[in-house]
Amino acid sequence: MVSATVSATRSVLSALRWRWLPFAAVLGMEWRQTWRSWIFRVGTLLLAALALGYVLHRAAIYHQAGIVQSASSILAELWQASLVIGPTLMIILSAGTIASERGTLADSVLSRGISRYAYFLGKWLGRLAALLGGLLLLGLLVWFLAYVLLRHEDLSFLGTLWALALLLSVLAAIATIGVFFSAICPSTALALMLAWVIVHSAGALLWLSGLTPIHPQALWTWFPFLIRGQYDAWAVVRALGWAWLIASSAALLAVVHFSRCDL
Repeated sequence: MVSATVSATRSVLSALRWRWLPFAAVLGMEWRQTWRSWIFRVGTLLLAALALGYVLHRAAIYHQAGIVQSASSILAELWQASLVIGPTLMIILSAGTIASERGTLADSVLSRGISRYAYFLGKWLGRLAALLGGLLLLGLLVWFLAYVLLRHEDLSFLGTLWALALLLSVLAAIATIGVFFSAICPSTALALMLAWVIVHSAGALLWLSGLTPIHPQALWTWFPFLIRGQYDAWAVVRALGWAWLIASSAALLAVVHFSRCDL
């Protein structure tokens, strides 16, 4: 009885392993390809230079001129600036996820025994993990420097994590929209143009209407309070839920279209 149970368990695990192996291969390939991309490296280095340079500049004012520089204010300004720069950067880095491989897509999917669902999910999650991982590392590095070099009495570590999670969630939704257009458009240029227009038009409409908790005006106002620890946790959770709902909806629509379109 025990040996039969062990054998059945091994058979199930082996079947699951072989079923998810193509997905894991595509995900790992997309992760490595994103980190090796010169656009990703240049964009990340540019953001790092701007953010770290700004923190060091304000730290020099604090230590040499004696003018008080609050770490919470500096981080809030950087997080707010990310709302302006981040969406365009996410669109540029995500619009070519699938559209850039249209010439070899049929060979990649049909000739290697990879289902369209596994291929799309691997590409989407691999690109998303690479983009968010790089931004997370940069955000934590900026927080560490601000904490060490500037006055941090009003800086809340938990609130900073909430603010960073909210920023990354919004950027994840925007990157997923970029992947959505990459899946339905025949070229990277068209996907980039449509994603940029839709994202910024939607942001402007949400700013004017305030229909969801993640409209730009609310996020811009929240960041200083979040970083100081003055926030309502339930409101932040609702905003995170809205961001990932948008991301999940865009991914679902994209995978349904990708599973039925001609390669």
